[in-house]
Amino acid sequence: MTIIVDASTLINLANGECLLDVLRLPSQIFLISPIVRDESKTAAELVDSLVATGEIYLIDEAIIEAAEFALAKVAWRLDDGETECIIAAKKLGLLIATDDGLARERARMELGSTAVTGSIGLIKRAITAGIFDADFGYKAFKKMRAEGGFLPGLRRCDFD
Repeated sequence: MTIIVDASTLINLANGECLLDVLRLPSQIFLISPIVRDESKTAAELVDSLVATGEIYLIDEAIIEAAEFALAKVAWRLDDGETECIIAAKKLGLLIATDDGLARERARMELGSTAVTGSIGLIKRAITAGIFDADFGYKAFKKMRAEGGFLPGLRRCDFD
């Protein structure tokens, strides 16, 4: 399964100190778009090293035509990175991970609800895969919120 990750999810997972763990999900390939790479300023060094080591792949921006991007940007009223990720996911048949509420809504409309996840969904997948336990996942979630992540209020039992 291949997932394109937007900046909100990428930064949240980095802030929760669990990005490297989540990237170890079995049978998962993670992609970012060039715009998301540029938007992830707070995690730029980490992102560059992950791209360099092949832990995250950079999609080819040539798959998105400028006119297509411009039309979607106006119609959807999303940031550049979110727009690029949804277009790429739609063209390539990918899942998308975004923590932005409007982007999630648009992604569900364009891709279907089963093709949309976010940092919490990825954390829960990592727990299910045995990469880390629910206590670690909940602590990562709390770190993400403490660092300013716009995430729902969850309790420890939500990670079981």
